[in-house]
Amino acid sequence: MDERLSMDHRLWNAGAVSAHVADVGRTLASIGAVDWLVIDNYGLDAGFESPCRNFVRHVAVIDDLANREHDATLLVDQNLFQDADERYRALLPVNCLTLLGPRYALLREEFRAQREARVERIAPSGALNVLAFFGGGDNSNETEKFLLGWRDSVDGNLSADVVVGGGNPKIDRLRSLAATMQHVRIHHQTLEMASLMAGSDYAFGASGIANWERLCLGLNASVVCVAENQVQPARALAQEGLIDYIGSADETSPSTYAQALHRLKANPTDYLRHAERLMNYVDGLGARRVARAILNRASQGRGTRSFIHFGT
Repeated sequence: MDERLSMDHRLWNAGAVSAHVADVGRTLASIGAVDWLVIDNYGLDAGFESPCRNFVRHVAVIDDLANREHDATLLVDQNLFQDADERYRALLPVNCLTLLGPRYALLREEFRAQREARVERIAPSGALNVLAFFGGGDNSNETEKFLLGWRDSVDGNLSADVVVGGGNPKIDRLRSLAATMQHVRIHHQTLEMASLMAGSDYAFGASGIANWERLCLGLNASVVCVAENQVQPARALAQEGLIDYIGSADETSPSTYAQALHRLKANPTDYLRHAERLMNYVDGLGARRVARAILNRASQGRGTRSFIHFGT
């Protein structure tokens, strides 16, 4: 796999862990009583979490690798795995509450709010609108690959909204390229992702949290993995028929996207007919379920119900 896709999941060394535990302790001491510390970092495990329990009553962990032990009160893994329970069985305390699967997808409220508008668009007529977004930085340059594939394959039957993240250094080049094409609109660092998804008939994009956003809105997608940790979850979704997995970023080219666009044009109903099924997997209420679980656990004892997040 291309080095751009690799992600360093090595645990922090003992010195770094000790320094950060001390820093967390000082921070929490300055705040006062805190019930929950939320940890979202692939480099941390029970070696960090256990000493942090000296400062907080509960530790919540967000993970999807299932490759290290945790000392947690609660763990969230929103990915779809057939062996979800078994993956963490030997890695958690026996009393740890596990919230596993897309039912607990941590989505912003606007995705739930757009579901009604999306239902009205499940059976579109006329030209189809495609949404493309490959993450904030797009280090593997998927956006340009997509646009070149679009240029080589699309006629007037499709239009596209292409979202370019604020961390993408090629925005000027992408704008210039899109300006040579009809029916292509560039959106730079937009805050309207939910409404753009609701107004689209199909998507091309990166794996990750965007999978759950698209499923919540019943938006079928051709998905590329731009990080190593995305591959296994993407393959699991493809096996369930929930996405069209087109490979990792080191395997894609403009022709990859051109071929996928040709398939979409040739058989649009094959890609659009499963929208309601996708929406059944992710209802947009996952964040509320996680919050309710946290508050229910906190209510079992006294506390201020304060939260601190420690992540990447």
